[in-house]
Amino acid sequence: MHHALKIGNMSTSQLLLILAPLALLELILIIFALVDVIRREPARVRGNKAIWIIIILCISTLGPICYFILGRKEA
Repeated sequence: MHHALKIGNMSTSQLLLILAPLALLELILIIFALVDVIRREPARVRGNKAIWIIIILCISTLGPICYFILGRKEA
């Protein structure tokens, strides 16, 4: 007998249809933030670039958002 995981009235496949695009958006956000911090000159980053990379990687969605709001210096 097969038992599908259910959360409320949602099946596993319905849940994946919702979560997969969100996970993809988070991955894209992380990649854009990492590329930006790595390519940006150190003088145009507030703080240490290595610390920002750790924050971006370890604090999932909020890390990249914090970097884009707080870590970048605009010319």
